[in-house]
Amino acid sequence: VVFHSLRFVTTAGRARPADGEADFVIFDEQRGILVVEVKGGGVRYEPAANSWWSLDAAGAEHKIRDPFKQAAKEKYAIREQLSRDPKCVHLGLAQGLIGHAVLLADIDDPRAINHAAGPREILGGRGDLADVRAWLDRVFSFWQGHHANMPVGKPGMQAIHRLLKPDGKLFIEV
Repeated sequence: VVFHSLRFVTTAGRARPADGEADFVIFDEQRGILVVEVKGGGVRYEPAANSWWSLDAAGAEHKIRDPFKQAAKEKYAIREQLSRDPKCVHLGLAQGLIGHAVLLADIDDPRAINHAAGPREILGGRGDLADVRAWLDRVFSFWQGHHANMPVGKPGMQAIHRLLKPDGKLFIEV
């Protein structure tokens, strides 16, 4: 199941509740949960200043937030939502695999971006859009190598859907 523009309220790492939004959240019954932050247009990273920039159609640059930090923050916020729900806790969903990735949809070769928080396995570009399943397999494989694999299963999928009640623009069974 894929949710687009999933909105939620979080207290993860905050003194007060705050609104959160994840570009895409993929719930795979067998592999776990994956949060994907997507950036379109030109994207540039300056390692010396640790700053990110987008380039719009008119050629103007705009400072943007670090997409890897955004994806990780969204991942932890979703984990927090799962850990506060009794049914999700009972099913062990908050302890299962929850990974994150960044997709730079208009960048041909994202490997040019060298970022410690963004290993190549969790960074995608325009070329990966030709075979999104292969890219997602690579991302899930990366996270499965670093976490215990606990399948979400059908009961978990039902609990997640009940909890998050997605109001996003896309709800797809895959």
